[in-house]
Amino acid sequence: MVVINIRENPGYKEKAISYFQSKWASEESKMVYEDCISRSIVTASPLPNWYLLLDNDKIIGCAGLIANDFISWEDAWPWLCALHIEEEYRGNSLGEVLIEYIKKDTAKLGFDKLYLCTDHIDYYEKYGFSYAGTGYHPWGESSRVYECSVRSKAINEILLYEELSMNAHPAIRTQMYDGWVLRFANGYTNRANSINPLYLSTIPLEEKVVFCEELYTAQGLPTVYKLTLDSPQSLDKILGEKNYKKVTPTNIMTKPLAAIDGFTSKTTICQGITKTWQDNYFRLNGIVDSQKMKTAAIIQSNIQNKVLCGMIEENGKIVACGLCVIERGYAGLYDIVVDSSYRGNGYGFDVCSSLLNTAVDLGAKTAYLQVIAENVPAIALYQKLGFEDKYQYWYRVNS
Repeated sequence: MVVINIRENPGYKEKAISYFQSKWASEESKMVYEDCISRSIVTASPLPNWYLLLDNDKIIGCAGLIANDFISWEDAWPWLCALHIEEEYRGNSLGEVLIEYIKKDTAKLGFDKLYLCTDHIDYYEKYGFSYAGTGYHPWGESSRVYECSVRSKAINEILLYEELSMNAHPAIRTQMYDGWVLRFANGYTNRANSINPLYLSTIPLEEKVVFCEELYTAQGLPTVYKLTLDSPQSLDKILGEKNYKKVTPTNIMTKPLAAIDGFTSKTTICQGITKTWQDNYFRLNGIVDSQKMKTAAIIQSNIQNKVLCGMIEENGKIVACGLCVIERGYAGLYDIVVDSSYRGNGYGFDVCSSLLNTAVDLGAKTAYLQVIAENVPAIALYQKLGFEDKYQYWYRVNS
């Protein structure tokens, strides 16, 4: 099941008009839906937005997000309207799918609350709405008005950790494009050379995909998207249909921080990235290409927040290292690597624990990290440290 916004997918305009008219319009009001849906595609205003729920390409539901639903509460907006699920699909919580998607868009638009008017009782309450009062329609009838807070903690946290990770691994060049963050770093890592659709988008997605492909191709780079559950569902669908390969599912893991009492560490911690740390980071990761080394050094020098570096030395040789970036009370672990000949000796645990202990001393309250979902040994280490899954991101890469 996929929810699409007609504003972002204007190719569905005629189907959307016909569907909404068939479910909600009389002969006299058909032009209301035709005109409103058509205008939503070209307007610079954030409202209205019209949505379809698709099962493959079959339309099985719809809803709208509008400034006012013909109701006297002119001081309250926006409004959820025209929610419909095909009868044979009911009983599968698909109404909730549309509602939650629209809540997310409402929050992205900067609103704190979402409203609706209805005569139903005990339906919308299941999805976070509460009765707020009575509203009156121009035709002389009244309706119950419900409101719901849309500031979802989960969605806000995804945005938070995505921003933290971009700041901890900054691109060399960044371009903003209609709510998308376009990052460029000479092709070194997908993270620093990807499109991040983090904020409200108004331009049709197909148009944006073409623009991004042209921009990255002109720089000799593959077009790469970094996507999360907060990204538009229809964008992932469009990219899949264009043969963008889904690669590198990665888990964001977090834990509350507290000092580890009685911990004896072999790790040497320093503030800021030193040449010794950087040289050993390259060696332990097998990075020998001079251009990659130069780009990585620029990326690391562009970190604007507090940086901790950790290293363990055995027999005159650095055998493990790691990096911690602290921002807004969050400590991010990056670049944890142990010499292959010394693995299984607890050095990864030591480096992580030492970095986090020092981060606590510097005021950090929460730790986070990113780990490829297939990296079972690393996940086991981080779980031993107390980390738990928060959410997952993945890449779509054009082939």
